Amino acid sequence: MANLNRVWCSRRISPQTKIRLYNSLVLPILTYGRETWTLTAAQERRLDAFDTKCQRRILGIRWYDHISNDILRERSNQPPLSGKLRSARLRLLGHLIRAEPPLEFSMFMFFMNPPHPPGRGSEGGPGGLGPTKSTGTCRQSATPSPLSG
Repeated sequence: MANLNRVWCSRRISPQTKIRLYNSLVLPILTYGRETWTLTAAQERRLDAFDTKCQRRILGIRWYDHISNDILRERSNQPPLSGKLRSARLRLLGHLIRAEPPLEFSMFMFFMNPPHPPGRGSEGGPGGLGPTKSTGTCRQSATPSPLSG
């Protein structure tokens, strides 16, 4: 996004062209593989916030202009990014439902109730394994390393 600053700040390029550039250059990279993402509500809000920030920059709307996100969406004629992500998932689900040979029911349930995304689990550590602790010592391997000589 920073590499396109000269484009976004240019007064020679119309806002419609800037939006088309954003849709063709930024969004495909940002949303690559979106059909298979498992997102929390907080992650969806962060993606929507980034999308809104980009569109405000493209249209030259500053924070002190007090333009609501709804008016911004009307001006840019762009739906929220979270809506695009949901429709992509539903489109993939439709393809899977019509697949030949038919897939198992458990595959559909995965798309309807995806597992918790990887990361910090309820126990606080990575993947819910609890806090990671360092003992401060290195264990020696029972077999000598070929590099140890």
